[in-house]
Amino acid sequence: MFKKIVFYFSALTFLFAYACTKDDANDSRALDATGFPALSTTVVTGVTQTSSICGGVINSDGGIDITARGVCWSELQNPTLADLHTSDGTGSGSFTSSIVGLSSGTTYYVRAFATNKNGTAYGEQRTFTTSVVLSVGLNYEGGIIFYLDNTNMHGLICAITNQSDSSEWGCNGVSISGADGTAIGTGDQNTTDILAGCNAATAALLCDTLSLNGYSDWFLPSKEELRLMYTNLHSVGLGSFSNTSYWSSSEMTASFAWQVIFSNGITQGTSKNNFISVRAIRSF
Repeated sequence: MFKKIVFYFSALTFLFAYACTKDDANDSRALDATGFPALSTTVVTGVTQTSSICGGVINSDGGIDITARGVCWSELQNPTLADLHTSDGTGSGSFTSSIVGLSSGTTYYVRAFATNKNGTAYGEQRTFTTSVVLSVGLNYEGGIIFYLDNTNMHGLICAITNQSDSSEWGCNGVSISGADGTAIGTGDQNTTDILAGCNAATAALLCDTLSLNGYSDWFLPSKEELRLMYTNLHSVGLGSFSNTSYWSSSEMTASFAWQVIFSNGITQGTSKNNFISVRAIRSF
């Protein structure tokens, strides 16, 4: 009788073990004992002034179906579902999230999340900073914006102070080949040409050798670039300009170069030997 009981018990143990092994083989989720999802947060890309792209990869659903997934973000660290978040479907695998409605020039923290009936798990935290909305008069990249092109992403910046209050243009009586550009966008080439053709290029050299606020690509503005500095900055009280004359990089004749008088905005030629103010600019 005892031997029969042992036999029956052994047989039941075998059947139970076989059933569990069979279930495990047919459902890989049973191998995960945590009960919670395991996931990672993808790298943030496509950052603009008001949006970005992120997402996640769910490596395990914890043995239970994923019912919600997405990313959550905040200006504070370790965002949760209590913060702003996306809804990007269900199930395991990878997903992409579009984050919109952000503020410009702001640092955000973001984490991917996945939810099953046991709760919500989060991926690692990522951080990103949205682009600044650019405008004339904004302090940006080493100086003050005084011109933006049609894209509103590129333009011209002037230094925050004068490089000289009393400087010659240089090379009076010498005609500088190529240094006669007057339009917006010609100041940089004018400066290059002045330095190449004039050993005594005082005003242009002050700008070309300037290193300011981490930038060293400054140049002397052309006539129209300088005029915009007067119109868009000085005339509205920006830029800390003085009510005096400023040199442009635009040569008028062998003995004259263009200046802008910042007391009234008049543009006229003046002798290269005159001592007037210099303000450098750079492009971005």
